[in-house]
Amino acid sequence: MIIQRLVSLMIICLFIISCSDNETNNFPPRDFNVIAVKSDFNNITFRWTESTDPENSIIKYNAYIAKNIDSSEYELVAANITEELVVGADVINVNGQNISIDPPEDPEFKFVYIATNLTHNTNYKIKIIAHDQEGNQTISYLHASTQKDNFYPSVYKIKN
Repeated sequence: MIIQRLVSLMIICLFIISCSDNETNNFPPRDFNVIAVKSDFNNITFRWTESTDPENSIIKYNAYIAKNIDSSEYELVAANITEELVVGADVINVNGQNISIDPPEDPEFKFVYIATNLTHNTNYKIKIIAHDQEGNQTISYLHASTQKDNFYPSVYKIKN
């Protein structure tokens, strides 16, 4: 009788263990900040802080730009940006051009992207998505504008 109860108890325990939820929760990357650091006639330079993942997954970033602040249609301008691409860089290659970048004023803003060939005097909405290997994501937004003119110096002819 005791053996029969022990066997029944073991079967019930095995059943309970086999029915338990073995899935672990996987959380999205933590929040991060994005700022515009430079804007001119047709370029916008923006930086962002590092996002970390609660499960220590590798984080990659995608950069998107919408030409209209009210638009929800974004164009992917850079995919799978990782720390190795830009941290500590003095010069980066953008569309075949070597562009000098200033070190960040705040060292926490160690990621940088320069959006080039933009329309002058235009408002843009920038979206950076941090995503982990499991597909979880966190999004940060930025509104920035290109300038109206490139402010070339005026030339005047002086009469004697």
